[in-house]
Amino acid sequence: MLKTALPVAATLRRHPIGQMVNTMASGATTNERVMQSIHETFLFYGDPEAPYWFLGLEEGYQPPEDRPIDDVIRSLSKKADKQRRQGKVSLREFVKDSEYLPPIDPNAAPSGVDVKYQPTWGGYIKLLFAIENANAGKAMPWHLRDVRRYQKYRLGSLEQPKGGKTEMPSSCLMELFDLPCNRRLGRWPYAKLADRKGLAYLKTHKSYRDRVLGDRVALLLAHARLHRPEFLICFGEDCRKTLRTALDDRTNEEVIEIKASKRIYRASLIEIEGTRLVFARHPTAPGTPSAYWVKLGRALADRRDRGAMPRAA
Repeated sequence: MLKTALPVAATLRRHPIGQMVNTMASGATTNERVMQSIHETFLFYGDPEAPYWFLGLEEGYQPPEDRPIDDVIRSLSKKADKQRRQGKVSLREFVKDSEYLPPIDPNAAPSGVDVKYQPTWGGYIKLLFAIENANAGKAMPWHLRDVRRYQKYRLGSLEQPKGGKTEMPSSCLMELFDLPCNRRLGRWPYAKLADRKGLAYLKTHKSYRDRVLGDRVALLLAHARLHRPEFLICFGEDCRKTLRTALDDRTNEEVIEIKASKRIYRASLIEIEGTRLVFARHPTAPGTPSAYWVKLGRALADRRDRGAMPRAA
């Protein structure tokens, strides 16, 4: 599956659930051990036992230029420590009462009327509904109010909303790379750390990725083998290319053609020991029609129900 053999099991054993490892204390400075501990921790926003895992390339958050870099790393270290101690974290633990995740009134019926639609998350949720409702006989397997409600109550969450008519399927959010960065801004904030012992690889975005990619993919696949989600869905061509470079060239990949809005779109599928690894368009890719998510969801549900998948080399 991977081009190189990596000590994945040893990594998981080094950081078992319940253990604190190299967490930065207040006022401490970033060092090699702290960074390695962050790299070796995969953050799951939501329950890793969920049937749907949504994988992005990296968080698009860009630390402000005037924020001390050690403060940025300290925040990441705390997140990683919480993941190791609890085994899972809620997105709401780190995103506090934003317009995308407004406060929840436990005494009110679940509603998404106060939610601002987030386009990336919205694509994830539409595909989930398209798979879940593929056999329901509906032309459109979701309503925007359902997408907003799911975004508020269930995306990256550890709890079901109270008072809902039906249970919402669980899902898990994650990123392939552990250091947040908005590539559109063209600034790599972690270069400030490159002159410290053992951290020269943080000089550029590329050198960082080259250093951690193999281990991050190995760690992701190790968790997939452990938790066995039904779908691990990777969004965007950059994410697909990056992940594919770490997989064996002999890995079989089924191409799925989707006809929508007089165009042919492509997605692809690989089996990894019972999990379907899906490569799909990014939700914010220009010109992606709703019909793409509807038809891709039906195709994935069909393959799930038939148990038909290409097996990895």
